[in-house]
Amino acid sequence: VEIGHLEIRLWRSPARILLREVALSPRDGELAKPFAARRPPRTTPVRLKEVRLAVGLGALLRRKVAVREFVFVEPRCEVTLFEDGTNSLDELLRKPGAESVAIPPAVTSAPEPGPTEAPETEAGETKVVANRSLNVYSHGFLARLQNVRVERASADLTLEKSGTRFVLRDLDAELDEIEIDPAALERTNEARLWIRGLLALDSTGTEPLRFAELHLDGGARARLIDPETGNLEPELTADLAIGEESYLNARIPVVERAWGALGKLKAVGIKVGELPERARFGRSRAVAVHYHRERFTLRKPLSLWFKDWEVAVMAESWIQTETEMHAASAEIVAAHEFSRNLRKQVDKGLGILPERLRDPLGEEIDSTLFRDERLVVAVASAGELADPRVSMLTQIPDLQDAVRRLRDLIPGLAEELFKRL
Repeated sequence: VEIGHLEIRLWRSPARILLREVALSPRDGELAKPFAARRPPRTTPVRLKEVRLAVGLGALLRRKVAVREFVFVEPRCEVTLFEDGTNSLDELLRKPGAESVAIPPAVTSAPEPGPTEAPETEAGETKVVANRSLNVYSHGFLARLQNVRVERASADLTLEKSGTRFVLRDLDAELDEIEIDPAALERTNEARLWIRGLLALDSTGTEPLRFAELHLDGGARARLIDPETGNLEPELTADLAIGEESYLNARIPVVERAWGALGKLKAVGIKVGELPERARFGRSRAVAVHYHRERFTLRKPLSLWFKDWEVAVMAESWIQTETEMHAASAEIVAAHEFSRNLRKQVDKGLGILPERLRDPLGEEIDSTLFRDERLVVAVASAGELADPRVSMLTQIPDLQDAVRRLRDLIPGLAEELFKRL
């Protein structure tokens, strides 16, 4: 840890600590040398321009942490998530001398004093976790946090397996007053959070490409401590407005695969055409999302517009960031003009039928493919983001089979008419 400037003022109320130009780098193997005599660090993945902390000294003597101010100014963080599930900060943040602790499958989720975590376990599986230095059940402290905020933060999270990078820029976040009582975590431990910033998704391949850009602004409910384990484990439920300049690039693999699934519509004479280059966020231009244990889950449908085509990603779709797995369902709603032309084409085809045939077939097509006079097709996507498995949920009507069944029901249907159908 390199600190450019340090001020400590203990004997005042509140006691204050000020750090400027803070840098965290991997250990360099030159611990015996004075810092100024060492080689510059190869990487510095964490930097902060300033950290300000003010606490009530009297409260500390009563085993209570009363934070009056905790501010991080211009923190910058670079993290790589490797293909094996580890990340580039593991060694940097590991407590010196800490050993891994094996948790047997029989352990329950009830909190026990101690610095270890009791995670969920699969049947017959032993999970290995690292010691946690901050655990409210271990330390037994009461805490009240006020004026906790982050100013102009930036972060890069690179997903090695998929070749993508989440980019966070100009993030401002402020946490409302929060109280943490180990004896009553279920009714304390929550606060409001306000968030504003830019979230982008880039390709790390040879061709630079920005997949998406989201300008977000809004509020969230935040829970800092997991009541079961007592560990610091943030959980957020946010409802954020999406700025007008936000967009989604159609070249994201999951979007290209979903659009490609529409090729199955050729079975009923529908040619969809090329995917527009960019999508804009439509309708309410908002996203409701839940975050916990590296998983983002949509709480409400998210609407995207590719020109006059709409893609609505449905609620409960999720992405697991550390494994790059996902599961999502979506509705693709065709443009008005496309749907009108298709409707005319369908009506023309049905027009050659006797009324007894025309009505049942028309009803089957309407109920399966159309809603409010627009073509609607449902698709699902799952697996790795870089190589998603996309399937079509809408069952395309088998018109030939339907005609055969109708011929059997209508005696005397002419062979010539049947061939035309």
